[in-house]
Amino acid sequence: MLEREGRTLLLPWRCTVSMTAQALGMRRNDYGLTSLSWVPGRAEPSGEPVLVIVFDTPEQTCEAVATKPEQELHDVNMFLLDCVPPKSVTGASVPSPTDPPDVLVSVDSAQFGVEATHLLLPESNLDKSQSIIGRWMMFERLRDAILRDCTAADFAQHVGLHLIVWFGELDERRLPPRRARDIEAALSAIKAVTPPPPGPMEMSDEPDGIRWSPDRTVGFSWGYVPLGYRSPFFDAMGFELGLAYDVTILREDLRAELRRLISDHDNDKADVLLVTTNAPLRSGLEFPSSRLITDMLFDDDNPLDGYRPQHVGLVALHDQGGGRVRWLLGPPPWDE
Repeated sequence: MLEREGRTLLLPWRCTVSMTAQALGMRRNDYGLTSLSWVPGRAEPSGEPVLVIVFDTPEQTCEAVATKPEQELHDVNMFLLDCVPPKSVTGASVPSPTDPPDVLVSVDSAQFGVEATHLLLPESNLDKSQSIIGRWMMFERLRDAILRDCTAADFAQHVGLHLIVWFGELDERRLPPRRARDIEAALSAIKAVTPPPPGPMEMSDEPDGIRWSPDRTVGFSWGYVPLGYRSPFFDAMGFELGLAYDVTILREDLRAELRRLISDHDNDKADVLLVTTNAPLRSGLEFPSSRLITDMLFDDDNPLDGYRPQHVGLVALHDQGGGRVRWLLGPPPWDE
């Protein structure tokens, strides 16, 4: 629960594993907006690190990328910036005429083939049809629909506020729906719902600070946006929009996802397999929770847990947002 100037942003959460929870974690962006909240802890009885995502407020950090090859080329160039001295880059990176690899790079007059992939938020308890990333994309569609089809006047009641939405009851995962008509219904609900007035609220089984759509498929809570706050969405609509949901991530979930990505992209055509994390999606939106899984991987002493791919001998993990590179397999093929 976050409180400021008489308005309380309520942050319901639940965990799908037995854990010892630590203090609620919060991260603010450069403007002071609380853009991410999570609960870290240790799973019981294993003691394995675990975190529960409570809400995300995505940020538009770059322009949208039109195609997958363009994103791969961008990711490889960002990787080179963080691990190769500029004087050692002896030619422009180019898409490979054969796939794999994705990109050809020139370092110290030698050419290397790089296969590129993204590590995104895993959720072991959901099948691929229910993936977190797919639901993120539906949330993007909701934002896009607001920007495309609405004006700030449609949301006058939310001006100056940080509106957090979720989908489904509080004891559910509260992820965005998959169907387009549900997105349309959510948009109508956002237009219709009114925030509670500032001031003390009654804390009962269902606090007064939470509002629902009439059919209880969409829930809402509000906080303030800091003075001077700017974002493309806020500048257009006068309020900011965040997504609340429940995702429990164990260290083993990340290890398993890392092994899956490496296995899926393992081939004898690439010299380097690049795994990028903490980076924007192709839409240009960046979900702050990506930083949490990145930190968990970089803090892990043994992320591959003995796994080795059959073909590729060099695997690099790149924290694009933080500028860190970790070689998971093999030494770098060039001087860093």
